Amino acid sequence: MKKVTKYLIASIFYLTGLTALRLQRRFKRNPGLILMYHRVLADDDPECGKIQPGMFVKAGAFEKQIAYLAKKYEIISLGELARMLDDPASISGKYVIVTFDDGWRDNFEIAYPILMKYNVPATIFLTTGFIESTDVLWFYQAENILRTANISAERAAAIISEAVAASGSAKSPRAAPLDNPVRTRPGINELIEMMKELDAVSIESVLAKIAAEGSISGDVLRADNRMLNWDQITQMKRAGIEFGSHGVSHAILTRMRPDEVMDELVNSKDTIKSRLGIDVSLFSYPNGNYDPEIRNMARGAGYKCSVTTRGNPSDHNEIDTFALRRTAIHQDISLGPRGSFSKIMFAFHLAAWKEIFRL
Repeated sequence: MKKVTKYLIASIFYLTGLTALRLQRRFKRNPGLILMYHRVLADDDPECGKIQPGMFVKAGAFEKQIAYLAKKYEIISLGELARMLDDPASISGKYVIVTFDDGWRDNFEIAYPILMKYNVPATIFLTTGFIESTDVLWFYQAENILRTANISAERAAAIISEAVAASGSAKSPRAAPLDNPVRTRPGINELIEMMKELDAVSIESVLAKIAAEGSISGDVLRADNRMLNWDQITQMKRAGIEFGSHGVSHAILTRMRPDEVMDELVNSKDTIKSRLGIDVSLFSYPNGNYDPEIRNMARGAGYKCSVTTRGNPSDHNEIDTFALRRTAIHQDISLGPRGSFSKIMFAFHLAAWKEIFRL
């Protein structure tokens, strides 16, 4: 019922021109509409039912989204936008920028051919510590452990809450998600969000404890790496795909010491430069988290701009190039009530109506 109601509201806004007006306002207030993707999966990939909904788009929906964007807007690379920002007064078009976080292998296998088909540039932010490695990103490992562990949601939440309390986090530990069994999608989502209050060492310790109490081996789960390799990255680079840094370990930078943050910024930058022979000027804050000190460190490390999912620039002349906001794109945002692509719903999401209405 909620989906039908949302679709009806989106249809009214679309047909009356309100969505078009709000999009026009967004383009006037922002230098470009920067989109954030993660994974692009085959329509029948069983992974679609296992990973966080905000982490993927199915290939069919992705192609329709890209076709829609290519028809409606001028799509440029993030690097080109960064160069334009040297002279904000020169920004006059309705620019859309396509970006991907993490560096998943399906970016090459599925997204890349679609991007080439529509001649759409894109920027992929690489987490360099996982390229050609047997390790997996911590939240992907957490997905596998929480889905497999023979442990209650209450106990898993208690383990995480104890670690959050011990870490001295400014946030109070959340209550255990009593209504969500640990192996359900809502339960896993909530537990992963709780873990984001922890540093990398604490997350590893928490996952090891949950795996041990849940009678599974974390080592077995670490071998399933689904990230890009350097040959794939090089092939895409030759075709014009742009690459930036997403750090080395995907650790949340606001949970790290300044020297650790600088290592993430510099080492990832140097690795990409040495492998691709390019000057890496673009950075994506893991999980979108940053603060004024981290922002200044990114500048000091030699980056030209950074992207996040937080904040909202209000005017071209007030843009913070080290806090460019992105709009998250995932499978559900462009689907109509029957589960097929809807330009009405896609435009509704791009217009950011959710910032006004909780739908």
